[in-house]
Amino acid sequence: LALTYGSNTPLICSIDAVGKVTSVNVGTCGLLISQAGNATWALTQKVLNFNIVAPRPTVVTNVAILVTRVTSTTAKAKYTWQKPLNSAYSKPTAYVIKWRSISPSGVASIWKSATVTKLQWYSPTYRRGTTLIVQIAAKGTAGVGPVVKTTRKL
Repeated sequence: LALTYGSNTPLICSIDAVGKVTSVNVGTCGLLISQAGNATWALTQKVLNFNIVAPRPTVVTNVAILVTRVTSTTAKAKYTWQKPLNSAYSKPTAYVIKWRSISPSGVASIWKSATVTKLQWYSPTYRRGTTLIVQIAAKGTAGVGPVVKTTRKL
């Protein structure tokens, strides 16, 4: 006997005639699977409920770095990037920046971090010749996405 499929929550998920489920939004998806009865078999129905969660944001794209001379011995950098390409319910709400510096003599600093909401971040001012290692990741309701790592000498 053939199965029939339906969604009890069409704003969250849909299901087609062959049972393929498509998420529409985050939330609890409710599906009803039925099999009509006959003279031998009774009607049967099964309800399936499961959560659809937002995926982590994907990778930021097109990271650009502009180094600016501040004084004859110091410089800083402006980092810009583009939003990840995501579905509507996993858009980033902020960006997590982690960075460390390596002095011209090779001494590495501890990792520092900041969270920004714009598609840009300005490094602190460092001595010219310092190398900056910067990681940028999109942050959304489901967590922090993959990191883009850049290394640039000032």
